[in-house]
Amino acid sequence: MGATSQGGATSHAYGVKVHWDSYGTDGGQPLTSLSGKPYSILTEAHAAGFATAIVNGGHLAEPGTGVFAASASSRAAADEITLKIIESGTDIIMGGGEILTTSGRQFLLVVEEEGSDNFANRNNASGALTALSRTDDAIGVVLDYVEEHPATLLVTASDSEAGGPHVYPIQEVDSLVAETPLSPTTRNGGALDGRDGTETPPFMSMPDQFGERWPFGIAWASFDDNLGGIVAKAHGLNSHLLPLNVDNTDIYRLMYATLFGVWLP
Repeated sequence: MGATSQGGATSHAYGVKVHWDSYGTDGGQPLTSLSGKPYSILTEAHAAGFATAIVNGGHLAEPGTGVFAASASSRAAADEITLKIIESGTDIIMGGGEILTTSGRQFLLVVEEEGSDNFANRNNASGALTALSRTDDAIGVVLDYVEEHPATLLVTASDSEAGGPHVYPIQEVDSLVAETPLSPTTRNGGALDGRDGTETPPFMSMPDQFGERWPFGIAWASFDDNLGGIVAKAHGLNSHLLPLNVDNTDIYRLMYATLFGVWLP
């Protein structure tokens, strides 16, 4: 009923539903992509002459990007996966090879800020929000690029909702609220984080239109990957093809249509 980092990312890379514990496979079995090829959209793009790149805020084998270039029986096989990625022929891996991003070729770039996942799975609100802030900065850079290069598609997607974080508004507000520790849990027993962890003062919002800052905590549903408020957005070329409600396999279809000019059934 739900996705995982490795299973959800595999659906993005191949355009098909897979077993939750899959890393470029279907529960360990060989996988055929929606296009009929026995490999991911990144490998197909590379074979067609596109420049390809993988950048990740975590280690190289993190599945959000790794499944686009490697397959394995388990995401735990980090050394095997890393070797496969290095040998995959992907033009840029991590942050190197700037000269190849200026080659003038069309390209497919896959980027993940892993901190938003790993910190959330540990119910570390401060770490997760910091990672999301870095993500927001990076998306701003890409938006500027799209404005200068309108034949570019930006797609943002999540493979799962790690930890199930939700903003928990503090309704009883007084002059001391900014320095008053929150309770360790919400009324139903869910873990509750302040700005420095459990039983610490709340986060404070940026000022609203009236200059007011408002306190809030982050409430957690679990330590696990959940199926919940997963949002996909698109900007630039072909962004109109992303519907309001989208299956995770349609992320693949959108990328494929932009790269190869075909919307797969």
